[in-house]
Amino acid sequence: MIRFFVAIGMCVLAPSVFAQNFFQKSYDLNFTDQVLAVEVLANGHILMAGSTLPSGNVNNTICLIRTNAAGDVLWTKTILTGTNAVPADMVKTQDGNLLLVYNNYGANAGLTTTGWAKITPDGDVLWAKKSINNAVLTKITPVAAGGYLLCGENITGGTARTGMVLRLDESGASLWSTVFGENGSSVVRDCWEDALGFIYCCGSTSELGGDQNGFWAKLGADGTLLGPVVRLGSDQEDAMVRIAPIGTDRLLLCGWTTGFTNDPYSALWTVVVDYAGDLKSSFIYALDETNLTINDLVEIPNNQYVLALGTRLGAISPAILLKINDAGDQLFSSQYKGNGESDAFYQVKRSGGGLLSVGVTSLNGDDNCYLVATDIEGDFDDEDCCPVSLNINRFEADPEEFSFVPTQTAFYAAQPLVLSVGTAEATAKDLCNPFELEFTLSRDTICKGECVEITGEVTTPGVLYSYEIQGGEANPTMPQTVCHSEGPVLFITRVGVSGGCEKKLTKSLNLGSKKDDFPNAFTPNGDGSNDAFKPVYGCPALRVDFRIYNRWGKLVFQTDNPMQGWDGKSEGAVAPSDVYVWVLEYEVEQNGQIIKIPEQGQVTLLR
Repeated sequence: MIRFFVAIGMCVLAPSVFAQNFFQKSYDLNFTDQVLAVEVLANGHILMAGSTLPSGNVNNTICLIRTNAAGDVLWTKTILTGTNAVPADMVKTQDGNLLLVYNNYGANAGLTTTGWAKITPDGDVLWAKKSINNAVLTKITPVAAGGYLLCGENITGGTARTGMVLRLDESGASLWSTVFGENGSSVVRDCWEDALGFIYCCGSTSELGGDQNGFWAKLGADGTLLGPVVRLGSDQEDAMVRIAPIGTDRLLLCGWTTGFTNDPYSALWTVVVDYAGDLKSSFIYALDETNLTINDLVEIPNNQYVLALGTRLGAISPAILLKINDAGDQLFSSQYKGNGESDAFYQVKRSGGGLLSVGVTSLNGDDNCYLVATDIEGDFDDEDCCPVSLNINRFEADPEEFSFVPTQTAFYAAQPLVLSVGTAEATAKDLCNPFELEFTLSRDTICKGECVEITGEVTTPGVLYSYEIQGGEANPTMPQTVCHSEGPVLFITRVGVSGGCEKKLTKSLNLGSKKDDFPNAFTPNGDGSNDAFKPVYGCPALRVDFRIYNRWGKLVFQTDNPMQGWDGKSEGAVAPSDVYVWVLEYEVEQNGQIIKIPEQGQVTLLR
């Protein structure tokens, strides 16, 4: 495939057009911004929780951005904790408010504390708490009986960490906490409670000096470990990040792995176990030269799941939504391109009949909050948003399995905290930019080896245009001209790129189907003009059988030479002008095939 570029100046982008409430937008507060959590409010408004960091500052500040259903900013607020704070998760409470969990990161890992706050949909803080001991929280899970499960890790010093699960009531008070792990480092990433009150958790764990693996654990209603922890993994680094039920007897564990493949990139890893932790299936999903790391999943009807992927590892960190069923089959996989070089999704939630995904999009080191609203299949009803379909490879994997009995403690305490709320300003940018691709060609069909001119281009300022050619090549001496070189059809595709969005428009030219031309009279008088009767073929003929008959049906001329015509010399001509019948059968190459074409007609010989 050959590509040549058409230079179009970068100007002001055309306004975006949205249908319904499907869109993708970025929000700029400061130099470093990101969204970690999102909720849809009762009136359809969207509340995002993230962090913002001004250039030159060392501490992140919690930020809240509320938008309408179309993603237009209504207000932006900051929550000041007095230290470097980043949200971990946010969920709606039973009374219509929200519970926000965040982490206060100190100068080193040993100074990290956690906190949670109840906020109103208007961003006001009703109450807040802060942990006494060092810890990190990763996820909130509402439970049916009321209250919440908080997952994370307890920091005992240096790199020594143990997995932690904390249960809160609706007032934010701790009902119990459990801390467990092995001699190394462990973290609980997610938990889910069944109808009987049993709690199933997943995360990652590593022995001192060993590689990290994913794990599964079962807790009682009071947080007590029920049996050993089941460790799953490869001989490289692995982790389990999210857990969800499948029917009434199985669990889906989703994570990532750097094992099972022969390349240096991480792959998505899904495991199905029963309620006793017995392995039922294990699949790896890999994308060439791309790190696939899951950050979140959302369950949708019919035992289907949408996974939010993304990792911040430079230019190979795409924001991806992957939909699978309980058998691990891929239902769709799409990449979403923001305004820059690096994107990631951190969370995905249901929104009516669609999906809301949030994360970060980065250009030249400037990180912006990222919000994408799609239908349940990950699509937009606006072609200018253009998600890119992916070919993710899936294969079965056989993980190592073994159980261990961890140490378990129950120390975790929190104290009240007063937080202050400030105002901020977020600048929204539409990332679905409509632009034109139309172009015309100087002819509809050409012969093999001929050229066609590109004309009538419609352009949009700010868009980088190029052409992709199959079956031909650009003529270097004639701008905007493409010549056929091989194959039965010449395809010319105009490509437009605006921001992170790419669209294409393809037109094709058939070969050898131009209309042939047969004169109806000729004058063989030797004046050098129209002295012979010869068919004018639309494209070169490969074989011909050309015959001329007089009015009595006598054959007066015949040839198989495509270049030879009849000079009008004939026996039996009795009038100054006479009418003859011609019959022609010839073969041409048309669209890669040899076609036999019969033709016949009359010609008048003018003396």
